[in-house]
Amino acid sequence: MVVGMDEDASQRKARLKALREKAAGEDEPAAKRHKEDDSQGSKPVLKFRNYKATADDLKEKEVPRAPVPDIGKQVVEQVEAGKQTGSAEVDLLNLAPRKPDWDLKRDCTARMEKLQRRTQRAIAQIVRDRLADDGDLADAVAATEAPADVDSD
Repeated sequence: MVVGMDEDASQRKARLKALREKAAGEDEPAAKRHKEDDSQGSKPVLKFRNYKATADDLKEKEVPRAPVPDIGKQVVEQVEAGKQTGSAEVDLLNLAPRKPDWDLKRDCTARMEKLQRRTQRAIAQIVRDRLADDGDLADAVAATEAPADVDSD
């Protein structure tokens, strides 16, 4: 069973290798191509894009910097175009960034309202149960006010 799996794996590798070579547009295998490149002695070419060489022989391999375009004229033209269109004043409060948790607050408001309603119902039920156990509403109110009167003396 292991032998069959090894054969399948080697066949799969060979097919993948052939597909890679075909996709690269090559007729000859990659190993032959590498041997020929080594025999010709081609070496990678050095290009210094960000490195300032100090040695004279390396300075000639520096790539000249690309010129930076002057965008001052474009900015002035865009500002003038904005003034000509008569755009309305922009309210700076609308441009202020939102707090990082604004979406969490937005998503949780419905849940919190539902939870608040349940909490209020539960509190009201507890108060009703206590009043039912105590008996008279007036006695319960007097009992809660009595400790407050004692503290004020």
